[in-house]
Amino acid sequence: MPELCCLGGAIGDAGATRVAAELSDPSTSVDHVDLRGNGIGDPGAAALAHALRSNRTVRVLRLWNNNVQTAGASLLIAALEHNNTLTELDLGHNKARGDEIAPAIAAMLPHNGRLQRLDLRYCAMTDEGALTVASALERNFGLRLLDLRYNQIDFEGAKALALALSRNDTPLRVLVKANALSDQGAAELATFLQGDPLLAALAEGQERFWF
Repeated sequence: MPELCCLGGAIGDAGATRVAAELSDPSTSVDHVDLRGNGIGDPGAAALAHALRSNRTVRVLRLWNNNVQTAGASLLIAALEHNNTLTELDLGHNKARGDEIAPAIAAMLPHNGRLQRLDLRYCAMTDEGALTVASALERNFGLRLLDLRYNQIDFEGAKALALALSRNDTPLRVLVKANALSDQGAAELATFLQGDPLLAALAEGQERFWF
């Protein structure tokens, strides 16, 4: 299937709305949509979210480094409760606040078994958001990679994610490297994980839980 790619083209909300109109067309065959670095804000995100509710061909949507804020990102995430096609969503490096979109993520995860990769790098998520997301991870069986690098997650958030991961019997990997966790905090987290037989495997090699 064809790919719709426009990198750094500054298409803005008007361009994103046109893309959304194409995706809403039942005859579309677009498989990948790559709109990284285009100055897309909430109006464009809202249009794309509306299209996702009915689109059945797009598997990958990349919106890295745009101007999508909390409202637009929440609409995109909520749309996935009604979409069983998209396997990869990249919302990294936007203006959405991780703690504010975390409730939408937690609401979506138990109802979506198709999404496999969710990129939320550089979203300023703290322990608050991590705790919210962790509360729903064990009820999702489709996600294979949750990328939370370059946020502000500290010990409690990382611990909650690890606990949730230990209860998720899938090949899910969670990346929390390059957050607020200090070297000492990482060492304390490793000690905590190694002290529990159910968690120890997460600290060995960090293949499933990279901190």
